Amino acid sequence: MKFEHSKLYDELTIVMVCRNWESLYYPFIEAIWASMPLGCRYLIGVFDTTDRTMDYINILKNHVPIEIYNGEWRYQNKLGAIGVATHETWQQAQTVARFNLQGNEVLTDESPAKIFEFFEQNYPSPMSPKVNGGISFLHFWGDFNFEGARAGGAYNFVRRIGNIRDDYIHGSGDGCYPNPPNAVPTGAVIHRYSYCFDNQLDAKFKNHGKLFDFGGIQERIDGCKKLRTNPNYEGGHPSYVDHLKDKRNYNIDESLRVFLAAMDK
Repeated sequence: MKFEHSKLYDELTIVMVCRNWESLYYPFIEAIWASMPLGCRYLIGVFDTTDRTMDYINILKNHVPIEIYNGEWRYQNKLGAIGVATHETWQQAQTVARFNLQGNEVLTDESPAKIFEFFEQNYPSPMSPKVNGGISFLHFWGDFNFEGARAGGAYNFVRRIGNIRDDYIHGSGDGCYPNPPNAVPTGAVIHRYSYCFDNQLDAKFKNHGKLFDFGGIQERIDGCKKLRTNPNYEGGHPSYVDHLKDKRNYNIDESLRVFLAAMDK
């Protein structure tokens, strides 16, 4: 599999915000890999990253057209830092259309074709900045067999793809519009793998506890692990995570090995 520029290359930028992805055990290699069929641009905002994440991103840059924007992780007017960081990174994009993708979010195999169809129908040349699309997502907790939004334990936002307003900061967390009004459904779907590995679970809760000063971290970790005993999802997953589904811990070096092997085919 090789990256190939598509007609979306000059129309769409995938915007990602990075802060210590390696330490949080985010499957960002899979996230980038699954979106490669779009053949568009990538812009990663790197904010106060102190681990080895950039070492891995630099390897990925040999295969994917990734641009880097370096920024400072900060809060602004009581808005969440990730919202501020995403807004700031958006400003650097060279295309009218943008799409926010987090480092733990993986497009399903069918989604790139759905997104191409959306652009063909709604972004004729010259591009219209008025039409946006919605990308739904499933929010997995505990493991790959528990979809958190179904049980009310996780939100299920619809992501927006299109002309993101430059003056808007979504301060509650993800730097994206939840359930965007009047968005044309694209049929594309994201799988978000939030707490699916033991090392990811421990790292994220401890990190969030430090950021948001909430107690009972171990109780939260134990509660999330119990979800594994109550599966509620029997559907499929993107092929890009096939090597992860039976793993209890995320191994970034193994993910890199699988990715590079695929690039050689």
